[in-house]
Amino acid sequence: MMKRALNIEKFSYYSFIICICFFVLSLTQDCFCTALGCINSLSTFFTGFLGIFIGEKAVISWFANPFLIASIALFLKFPKLSFVTSIIAFLLSFAFLFFDSISVDEGGSKEIITELKSGYWLWFGSSLILLISNFIVLIFEGKYRRTLNPEEDYWRDDLFRRY
Repeated sequence: MMKRALNIEKFSYYSFIICICFFVLSLTQDCFCTALGCINSLSTFFTGFLGIFIGEKAVISWFANPFLIASIALFLKFPKLSFVTSIIAFLLSFAFLFFDSISVDEGGSKEIITELKSGYWLWFGSSLILLISNFIVLIFEGKYRRTLNPEEDYWRDDLFRRY
């Protein structure tokens, strides 16, 4: 039984590192292109939320970032909470696929999205990897923890009521 716990710990650690690498690497790439050119992911990361002030609907996808960062931060210590935030991050990042145009300046002028670049796919991949990793960790951790100490399970399962 102890071997399984060590394997899930290794899996958690490696998937955590891979997710962070995907996310950081995504910030170095272009995320999408319009007729005016390609947009850098780092600038979108820092200024994308401003679209809310001009009524941009695609800005909803930008809000995957805080949920993704929260999920990454919670992943190793609070897997249940991380799972919930990773579901939200995944759904919001997936929603960007349904937008065909986006505001590219503060004036609100719309441009058609002509291509999704590697920055988007790495960002989307990091949310997908985190979601799948959280799911696997919760399944295996639940199976393993039930065999250890029932009293400890009670306190761990009480996570949402405590926070």
